[in-house]
Amino acid sequence: MTDEDLSYIQQKINYTFKNRQLLLQAFIRRSYSQENPQWQNNEILEFIGDSELDSFVVRKLCTELASFGNADHQFYCKKNEGDLTKLKTQYVEKESLAHCIELLEFNKYLIMGKSDIHNNAQESLSVKEDLFEAIVGAVAVDSNFDRGSIDTVCTTLLGYIDFDDDYVELVKDWCKKNHFSEPQYSIDVWKTEDDLFVCTASIRHPLTYEHIKREGKGKTKELAKMDAAETLYYEHCEITDMRSAVGKPERERAISQLHELAQKGFFDEPEYTYEEEYDGNGLTVWRCDCNIRNYDEHYQAKASSKKEAKRDAAYSELLYILDLEEESQTSRNDNYYYDDDDLDD
Repeated sequence: MTDEDLSYIQQKINYTFKNRQLLLQAFIRRSYSQENPQWQNNEILEFIGDSELDSFVVRKLCTELASFGNADHQFYCKKNEGDLTKLKTQYVEKESLAHCIELLEFNKYLIMGKSDIHNNAQESLSVKEDLFEAIVGAVAVDSNFDRGSIDTVCTTLLGYIDFDDDYVELVKDWCKKNHFSEPQYSIDVWKTEDDLFVCTASIRHPLTYEHIKREGKGKTKELAKMDAAETLYYEHCEITDMRSAVGKPERERAISQLHELAQKGFFDEPEYTYEEEYDGNGLTVWRCDCNIRNYDEHYQAKASSKKEAKRDAAYSELLYILDLEEESQTSRNDNYYYDDDDLDD
């Protein structure tokens, strides 16, 4: 591992080592130290990091979810023990920690012996989990167990993982609620030309025989599975829920229908901006832009009044969000969309 590699890792974890040798040790596997006895491996650092990470997550959950009563000074929490255990597990489970290492591509820096190299150990979830904990342990030792330093590194590393969007679990919960069979994931044996795994996520309704499939790609099998679940969730599950929530899109109710979906938490509240123009006869024409920050594509519409322009822009945006095509008899030639890339032209 080069000095540039060590500098890059320190930058990504938001901590500068006093003793860089400890950071290097966090990446040394036992298989390497057995072949090179002069080098210490990362197992003790992993043990320390495991404990420090647990402590950090418990303190984080208590800070966010618990408090002391104003009068009786007793300790209160918004979650029960079972809920807290589930939340803690979500942060420290093998898949989460391994996913973080995958995103940062830290596993490519592992220093391994011949047996690990032969077994392609850098792709193992357990090995990547161990590396995560060893890095935290190295920070703990280097900082003399300074809580601020440890918390900063844990916050930074875990920040690379979006815990609120576990799409595998979201799809599973959606299937259970809507009486679909358990989601199935199949991963191709062969990788793509870009050296990516391909995973197909599929769900099926046992009564209607509705069968939905979506594909995902990733550098590892786990990332490919997560990508497939995310695609399936956004392209089917969430759209189905939104259609159920507002019913058939109606031009006259489009503004309120978008507002209703925003109130239910599907996306941010729409923002409308206006621009006054004039046609060839000098008459006023209003252009309205309907912008929802969660989506790249935004719709605009022109009309003789601000109200009509807003309504038509909202209607086109609603159809786009619900993945529906506008019927020919209600379509208007002056409604159009643009995406964020157009703004750079």
